[in-house]
Amino acid sequence: YFITEMYKDRLKAKKEVEKLKVHNKRAILEYLINEKRPDLRHTPLKTVKRPEELAFSDYALKATAHLGLWTSEELNQDERIAKMEIQWWRVVAFYTLRLLFGPLLETVLLLDRGLYLLEQGLDSLLVPIFNPRLSPRNFVLLSHKKCKK
Repeated sequence: YFITEMYKDRLKAKKEVEKLKVHNKRAILEYLINEKRPDLRHTPLKTVKRPEELAFSDYALKATAHLGLWTSEELNQDERIAKMEIQWWRVVAFYTLRLLFGPLLETVLLLDRGLYLLEQGLDSLLVPIFNPRLSPRNFVLLSHKKCKK
């Protein structure tokens, strides 16, 4: 809940737009990596400080410095990158939907597991174990097996 609220505030604030575009930079970079070297798909990338202040080519070079995939010239001459950067709002919309549906899907999974336990003859409880502002994954599914006497 809290993460969704924070993200909603970021979507409304004009000064946060550049920070939201970082999601798009990361998506473009993943696309380019997968295109050039499919075996490196989902490879961990280096953390880049203040990526919202960097041009895409600078961001990409810093994030993939350990991979040595391309040069600055290659990235600056790729016309597709500019076309993908213009559509940053699509990535932000997708990420927003992901944030909205994530907690719903997790709740459905937990309830399904609770239902399974009930079908097995076990009682269970879905209990929040800490403040949801710390993490939306604050639930634990408790169950105990009845002892035979």
